[in-house]
Amino acid sequence: MAVSPKDRPKTAQVILQRIQRKFPWRRVAGTVTVSAIAAALIAYTHHIRTHLPVCDSHIGDHLSCGEEILLPDFSPALSDKQRGVEAFTTGNYPKAKLWFTQAWTKERDPETLIYLNNARVSTLQTAQSPVYTIAAIVPISTPSRSSVGQQILWGVAQAQDQAIQQGVNLRVVLADDGNDPTQAQHIANALVQRSGVLSVVGHYASEVTVAVLPTYQDHQLVLVSPTSVADSLSAQSQRPDHVFFRTTWTTRLAAKMLIDHLIKQSPPSPLKVAVFYNPDSEFSLSMQQQFAQQLAVAGGQIVADPNLSLADFDAKSAIARAHQQGATALAVFPDGHTYRYTFPNALSLIEENRGQDWVLGASTLYDTETLGQVGKAALNRFVVSAFWHPLSSPNPKFSRAARQYWKGDVGIRTATSYDAVQVLVEALNQQAHPSRVGIQQVLANPNFKAKGATGTIQFNGSDRREELNTLIKVVPKCSHSGYTFVPVDYAKACY
Repeated sequence: MAVSPKDRPKTAQVILQRIQRKFPWRRVAGTVTVSAIAAALIAYTHHIRTHLPVCDSHIGDHLSCGEEILLPDFSPALSDKQRGVEAFTTGNYPKAKLWFTQAWTKERDPETLIYLNNARVSTLQTAQSPVYTIAAIVPISTPSRSSVGQQILWGVAQAQDQAIQQGVNLRVVLADDGNDPTQAQHIANALVQRSGVLSVVGHYASEVTVAVLPTYQDHQLVLVSPTSVADSLSAQSQRPDHVFFRTTWTTRLAAKMLIDHLIKQSPPSPLKVAVFYNPDSEFSLSMQQQFAQQLAVAGGQIVADPNLSLADFDAKSAIARAHQQGATALAVFPDGHTYRYTFPNALSLIEENRGQDWVLGASTLYDTETLGQVGKAALNRFVVSAFWHPLSSPNPKFSRAARQYWKGDVGIRTATSYDAVQVLVEALNQQAHPSRVGIQQVLANPNFKAKGATGTIQFNGSDRREELNTLIKVVPKCSHSGYTFVPVDYAKACY
């Protein structure tokens, strides 16, 4: 916040008055000691920083209420969307609404819908009808992850749109963390200083969430993650004022689901599994640890655990060595695209295996890249822990609505992101004057519950209370070429 020259004497006088009130024993002929001045200036600067506007016109800061396009966009609606952005930047919200509406009519883009709704609530805001702001942080700028960012924003945009229809003026600040801890830290630092931001939905990868969580905790800014599943994050529940909650499952549940499925499919002999993972990834390591613990309980053992993130990884020789050590199944746990080689190496394993051994996949493989690159090789003896699928949803109403919004089926990231916003909307509705601390207290209440895409949402500390069990497999598409994911109990040969 800049201070104009004419206001500087007044500002200095205010600071001096504050200093003298705070440190009366240090007055010396109407002045104060240097240390007192420094302390007061620090406090004043902190006050300014924590009262930054939730929206501004800065470009290139990876944050946007509608003043910048963050999602890659090559659609026919781009020119309309850009005109909407230009109008939004100048504060001409009625004009921005018109252009964003036109763009949304041409292309079902979640960023367009969010900006349209941000412009809409800006015209509705009154003392009797306040606007509440949350942030949604997704990976966008990493090219291979833009689709993940879009899937998350589908859920956020749909939930925001429905909240506004129900009378809650919800504004969403979009942020791109690039799936990178350093960039995510910059985003977190910026958001905690904007006191009007009441809560956050994000981040995608568990290791990114772990890196930035202390910043949110220090400022009592609730973070609801729809995708960070590392079991180590459960320790947040031990803090009575914890700000971390998640609408997804944990690696503990995912590992159990995969092992239970393997036991059903395998002969009654000791299970011997080779686990491929990235020991430097919070998520991948958590999957390996939980899988190892529960496999031991089931009487099985891990006979090999190769590093999946190595640049010189060779799938063919890795599988041969696993067989030499007695492995009859492969567990493949790539990270959330936070390391360069892990995901491509995981796909190479699936391709090389070609249905010979059972492949038990982590949720990160629930991805269009898996279908596009190794769909045929994954048709047999391949399952992925998914937690939710539209064909087995406990809330089919959401699945139908999502098809209307996005012109097709959506996956787990969209469902749990929708749920994350639903949780925050419910917390807002339960407060007369919503605040950061108030949201934390509502969500931490053991009796809290909300309705979402995946059913009823309740929390045990930071974790989701409900344990929904869904595994998915790959089948061909019936109407045209390509492959898709379906629940493991789907009986038809194609979808």
